[in-house]
Parts: sequence; structure tokens; C-alpha cells
Amino acid sequence: MHITDWMPTLAAVAGAKPERDLQWDGTSLLSLLTAHAPLPDRPLYSVAPGWRSRSLRFGPWKLIVFGEGASRRAELYHLAADPHEKNNLASAQPDRLRQLQGLLDQAAARDRDAIAKDK
Repeated sequence: MHITDWMPTLAAVAGAKPERDLQWDGTSLLSLLTAHAPLPDRPLYSVAPGWRSRSLRFGPWKLIVFGEGASRRAELYHLAADPHEKNNLASAQPDRLRQLQGLLDQAAARDRDAIAKDK
């Protein structure tokens, strides 16, 4: 469970419905708590504006993208095999890189705290 899941989960526990159409950053995990359902397999997105970077964790993979546009640089790690992120697999895993970049770009487009484009 990620911190972003707390609000939608607690709202579901309380049976509360927001007055406005809110888009939660997280997901209600009430079924995980009540029916012992498996944890949903979903990407976890994070942004670090001070570092001008974004990251996405999906399964055992972690993608870190620095910058935007022409200065965009990606690092890709398989955390199960490389928990200390020493072996950048971005050039060795181009299909996985494209898949995760697509997921990261989708998450960034929905994010209200997106990093400003390079000037």
C-alpha cells in the first residue's frame, strides 16, 4: 500500500463519496483489506522536481527519466536482480524501456505536479 492509496481507501471504508468528481492519485484497496484480494499490479509514479526527474516502478522494473525533450535521459533497472541500481539496462532492454516510458508519460500527463518543459 502506498501513501496515495490511503485517502481513497479510507473514504471507501467510511462509505464517503466526494461532493466533487475528484481524481485520486491512489486506488482504494478496501477489497484487499476485506476480501483478502491480491494487491493490484499497477505502476507507481513519482516526480522529483528539484532533480528534474520522474520515475516509474512496475513489477521488478524501475525507470528513471531525467529532463525533457532533447535533454531527456533514461535509466532502467531490474530491481530484483539489481536492488542497488548499478546496472542501467536502458540500451539492453529497448522494448521494456519503451513500454515503461509509455506508462510514465501517461502518468505524467495526469499528474498535476508535472515538471516544466525545458526552456
